[in-house]
Amino acid sequence: MASRMNGRWLGVVVGVCALLVFGACAEAGPGARFRVNFPDPMPMPEHGAEGRLMVFVVRADGPRLELGEMVFSDPQPIYSIAIPNARAGMEALVADQADAFPDVPSALPAGRYRAMAVFRRVRSNSSWRREPGNLFSDEVRFEVRDGGGGQVRDVRLMLNGVVRDEGVRERRLPGARAPGTGAQVESVEIDSKILEEAQGAVRRLRARVVPPMRMEAGRKYPAVYVIHGFGGDFREDAAMEARRRASLQRGSVEQRIREHAYLVFLDGEGAYGHHLFADSANNGPVGRALVEELIPAIEERFAMLGTARGRAVTGHSSGAWSGMWLALNHPEVFGACFVTAPDPIDFRGFQNTDIYREDSMFTDEAGREKPVYRRAGRVLMTVAQENRMERAMGPGAWSAQQWSSWHAAFGARGVDGEPVVLFDAQTGKIDRSAREHWRGYDMGAMLRDDPERLLPLWRERVRMVIGTEDAYYLERPAMKVWETIERLSA
Repeated sequence: MASRMNGRWLGVVVGVCALLVFGACAEAGPGARFRVNFPDPMPMPEHGAEGRLMVFVVRADGPRLELGEMVFSDPQPIYSIAIPNARAGMEALVADQADAFPDVPSALPAGRYRAMAVFRRVRSNSSWRREPGNLFSDEVRFEVRDGGGGQVRDVRLMLNGVVRDEGVRERRLPGARAPGTGAQVESVEIDSKILEEAQGAVRRLRARVVPPMRMEAGRKYPAVYVIHGFGGDFREDAAMEARRRASLQRGSVEQRIREHAYLVFLDGEGAYGHHLFADSANNGPVGRALVEELIPAIEERFAMLGTARGRAVTGHSSGAWSGMWLALNHPEVFGACFVTAPDPIDFRGFQNTDIYREDSMFTDEAGREKPVYRRAGRVLMTVAQENRMERAMGPGAWSAQQWSSWHAAFGARGVDGEPVVLFDAQTGKIDRSAREHWRGYDMGAMLRDDPERLLPLWRERVRMVIGTEDAYYLERPAMKVWETIERLSA
């Protein structure tokens, strides 16, 4: 949930030259509709491409808001339509037929706005900016005025940019070099036979390995496996490590760890967003592929101890949930787990909902909307708003955002090949038949069901840190697990 935490996207997108330039400010009102043109020639297969055309809109007045993504601090309009066969030079109309948040384009209130369009044809990441082949437009400013003769005016957007690579630049790190390679940040990528067999398609397992700052010939070292949060990127985390090493306090725990251990940054991204390294019906056996294929490949290449006592796993938010899941389900692989602010680990407190006892994800018994994001005690977004924004980006789990990640990781696979969602994204009504499948990923329920096996792991190997007023209310499910541990330990 890194992108939910700080609203940032990682990556650099390379734009191509515009073939058509529209005015810097288009007048519209009341409301708007968007005419989006595809380039000619188009950097796609000649037979066309299937995907989803999204239009992101933010207010131009006041604090500058990020364009091209969900805005958590101040939810902004999103519209999208399906494009079954995109072709060079075609024009697509995004109007009141579109999936929309918070309302249709013609209902856009009077004001000044900025807009951009994205054609997402690739599904491999939580960020369209890291999916090579996606198209995007320049920013266009427009104004919706009161009145306007009752006629909706057009806002024109041109898809004149293309994502050329996965958008992350790597840095070289100071300190020791890995023996025999001359490189200081090593890339490990392998094709997974386990995932190919399970899903019928080639899937890559990827990591970046940063060696200890002090290395001695003939010595083997422990490894700390680092899992990024939602919206994060394993390559960017490795790059950030360069900055950390340049400013480490001498003699600190951080420095000592980096002097005597490898840091291995794992890639947790997939078509539905963060796959959480949990074997699932939709993402496939990603956890098994990690422990049976990628980790052995890494340890064969580097001077690592290769034992549970020599492996720890860490992460934040979705990365924290992943780390705890791996530590509890693969204790023969990971001997220790230290995480911060994990995604919900007890589904009796899943984003302020007990999914087993309640019927609505969006409202409480009094009909009040449930909050999902707060800052300094002030609620900035509700569960309903977040899900309706994701739904405006695409149906089901298509958006690859946070709830899409959870639906794919915890839910069953439907007859259409897509994740079965836990609840309706417009009404919040929970599908009772979907609850049991989710329960298989509820670490709190697992502990209550099998304390003899899991309680020692929780007490001896898992360490978790979380604030008492987490921005996403994650302290609530964490406290439920803590209470269970206390009760079982009494």
